[in-house]
Amino acid sequence: MTARPACNGHALPPATWDADVEGETGRARSARVHTARDVCGTCPLAQECLATGIARQEHGVWGGELLEAGRVIKVRVFRTKPRAMRAGRPAQVIQHGTDAGYRTELRRRLPRCEACKEAHRLYKIGWKMRNGWKAS
Repeated sequence: MTARPACNGHALPPATWDADVEGETGRARSARVHTARDVCGTCPLAQECLATGIARQEHGVWGGELLEAGRVIKVRVFRTKPRAMRAGRPAQVIQHGTDAGYRTELRRRLPRCEACKEAHRLYKIGWKMRNGWKAS
């Protein structure tokens, strides 16, 4: 029995495999190409497909890579998950009511809770006192 390509008969629209879709934004292109790459990641023929695409100077997604005139093109990655989750680690838990919690909320661009705001205010007062500033 011969191996069957994963993209053959897949439910994705044919435009998923195209190099360019008219009127598409960079973020949408990245998502589309990454969807195609996910399918190619399960394909037993991905290496052969990529070699064929390069040899024939094809355009579009071949073997999990975006090709233009047979050359591999990098696609900008738009990250949607925190770095820790992408690396397979659980995301850092926010310690509410602490300055560390305040800084985590600030770094993640989340609204700061009242407990964290108060902890940060107290931290700033302590820092100013330790460093010879007047507390305000």
